[in-house]
Amino acid sequence: MSEHVRDRIVGTVLVAFAVVWCIVVRTTVPTAYGDAIVGPRDAPLWLGMVLGLLALLLVGRSFTEKAAPAIDAGEAIASPDAADRASEWKAIGAVAGSLIVYALFMEWFGFVVATFVIVFALLRYGLGVRSTRVLLGMPLIMSFGIFYVFGLLMGVYLPHGTVISPF
Repeated sequence: MSEHVRDRIVGTVLVAFAVVWCIVVRTTVPTAYGDAIVGPRDAPLWLGMVLGLLALLLVGRSFTEKAAPAIDAGEAIASPDAADRASEWKAIGAVAGSLIVYALFMEWFGFVVATFVIVFALLRYGLGVRSTRVLLGMPLIMSFGIFYVFGLLMGVYLPHGTVISPF
C-alpha cells in the first residue's frame, strides 16, 4: 500500500470521526450559561472542527503531493519484521495499561499522587530515564503544577482519592 493511499484512508477515517464527534458534542454538551460568551461546548466542538480540517488537509495533500522516488535496485527494501510488530504491540499495551492504572490510582489515591506515580513509572520504565533529577523533578512539577493551576487557581475539581487523600 502506498503512502498516499494510507494518508487517504487515515484522513477519511479521521474526518468521519471528527464529524461524529462534533454531532455528539453539539447534541449532548450544553451551551454557555447566562451572558457568558464561552461555554462548556465550545472547546470540544472547536477541537473536533480542527481535527476535521487537519484530516481534510491530509487527504488533500495526498492528492497534490507527488509520489516518493523509487528505490534503487541496489538498496534493500525495508519491511516490518516480527520484532517491529511485537514492539508496536508492546507500546500499545503500555499506553493502554498505564491509562487503566492511572484511572484506578486516581480513584484510590487522588490526582496528585496518581500523576506523580504514573509519570515517574513511564519515565523510568517506558522511556528508560535514569537521571534522578528528571525522575523526581518532572513528576513533581507536573502533578503539583497542574494541581495548582487547575485545582487552586481555576477551581476545577481534581479527584482526592478514597484510600489516601493527601490534598
